[in-house]
Amino acid sequence: MILMENTTHYNLRKLTSRYNTYPNEARPVHYHNTSMAQRHREVDTMEQKLDFIMEQLNKLQSLPLQLEAMGTEIKSLKAAVMDMAESVEFMEKEVDCVKQGISKKADKDEVESLEATVSTNNVILLQRIEELENRSRRNNLIFHGVKEVPNQSAEKSIREILSTLMGAENIDLERVHRTGRPNEGTDLKPRPIHARFMRGPDRDNILRMAPSKLKGHFYHGARVFISDDVSVAVRETRYLLV
Repeated sequence: MILMENTTHYNLRKLTSRYNTYPNEARPVHYHNTSMAQRHREVDTMEQKLDFIMEQLNKLQSLPLQLEAMGTEIKSLKAAVMDMAESVEFMEKEVDCVKQGISKKADKDEVESLEATVSTNNVILLQRIEELENRSRRNNLIFHGVKEVPNQSAEKSIREILSTLMGAENIDLERVHRTGRPNEGTDLKPRPIHARFMRGPDRDNILRMAPSKLKGHFYHGARVFISDDVSVAVRETRYLLV
């Protein structure tokens, strides 16, 4: 009995001394279990990475097939576009042929009718232009035979004629000017003067009084005549009627 107890105490001391030989941070039982769990997690992570890599490799392996399919589709589209271009060109040629056929088959009477319509419209248009031109000249008068006095404006000459020869005072003039190139010689016919009146009644009154007021009177030794300002067509018509 004493021998068995001594043997037991001996074995316990032996185990205790062996256990105490390990450092505190490297005791085998606790850290062995932790290392195994970490290894399992690392293995799982590596398997996931391998699966991802294999998936990407499979995609890369299928990429040439996809590119080849896209190239084939692009070629088909190019061919379709070329066919459409040829069809459009053919249709344009057909349209040109139809137009030429229509122009050749046009009825002569229709062409003559169209020409007559255009001619009539041109006449109407010219008449309207002439009417507008005469309206724009409605307040104008033309003074003929007014001698060109050196250093004297056309407006001053007209005002002297209106006040001195015709007794017309306080006449408002909008614009007065001579037409044509300046005369270099004194014996040449003086250029006519165009005078635009501010008020139509003043203009009409001057034109009405001119024959009686200017008869037998001279301005700088020359007779003065006054006429209304109208278009060339109206003047030619009046000349034929005289």
